[in-house]
Amino acid sequence: MTRGIPVPPAERRVKYRQAARVIVTANERMLLMADSDPGVPNSGWWVTPGGGIDDDEDWLDAAVRELFEETGLRIEREQLRGPVASRVVRHGYCDRVLVQQEVFFRLDLDDQFEPSSAGFTAEEQQTMQGFGWFSVEEMSRMQVWPVGLAPLFSRQLGAEPGAEQLVDWGVMDESSVPVPVSYTHLRAHETPEHL
Repeated sequence: MTRGIPVPPAERRVKYRQAARVIVTANERMLLMADSDPGVPNSGWWVTPGGGIDDDEDWLDAAVRELFEETGLRIEREQLRGPVASRVVRHGYCDRVLVQQEVFFRLDLDDQFEPSSAGFTAEEQQTMQGFGWFSVEEMSRMQVWPVGLAPLFSRQLGAEPGAEQLVDWGVMDESSVPVPVSYTHLRAHETPEHL
């Protein structure tokens, strides 16, 4: 699918889905991916690896698969901590609106690694602009989605495995092109299953 061809805001198609995301940490730094909206010049923000859940997957399976596809890192389900956070997010882009229920897991590594974009989909090749490892201080000066990610990371630094408490960020809006109030029917906001 070609992304970035703007359509009038009221005519954007709306997609609902569930998604698993992974907070990858090493040496008190977090791995983030530079994302963009190709139809909005100079747009850009940073996100964690992750994406939609396939029909035959649970949250953990999706997190493991998405991490491999988006970074090249292969892990086992048992290496993930959490879930550590959840939310429903509404993304308004120039060509569509994506409403998704997200669950965040955490992966703590001993050392940073060089991520690979070899597994990117055609759409991700259009929107993703690179990778970086960032400290909490650096993240506080960047546009990171979700906005609560740096504070969550800061609170969890040094926490023992299993000591995490699920943070519910509620409903958030992260848009390069604003979404009308009429999209407040966020039907994805339901209790996560398969946790």
